[in-house]
Amino acid sequence: MLLDGLLDAAPGDLPVQVEVKAHGDPALARATAAAVRRVAGARPPHGRLEVLSFHTAACEEAVRHGMPARLVAWADYAPDALARWAALAGVGGVCIEHILLHPGLVDRLRSDGLSVTTGTVNDAMLAARSAALGVDAITTDRPAALYRELAATPLAA
Repeated sequence: MLLDGLLDAAPGDLPVQVEVKAHGDPALARATAAAVRRVAGARPPHGRLEVLSFHTAACEEAVRHGMPARLVAWADYAPDALARWAALAGVGGVCIEHILLHPGLVDRLRSDGLSVTTGTVNDAMLAARSAALGVDAITTDRPAALYRELAATPLAA
């Protein structure tokens, strides 16, 4: 499915994250984020679409075009430097891989005003652990099945 078809099919109030992947090519990441903005530009509301990327160039490009952006962070070091960069770049959140999440890191990033989400989690136990840390969202390849599994466990509370 192409992005325009997804945006047309998804309910208008559903937030949508588009992950920009450009293996080792920051210029491609920037160009892809600009293309996402062009596709999304004709579809209100613009704020429902957020660019998610490992590439700072993609996040900076999205923000330059007025789109929300979230950097996928793959390490838990230097949260102060990460928060400073995010504030300067206008990036409002980070996506931390679930294996790196811990209460101190989540609290530290939130204290700097960043929204925190986690990378792809397809296992109910891992999702419950991430949710218990207070992340804003959990990325998954299987949203309906994971939702059902979580709802059926005592961890859902």
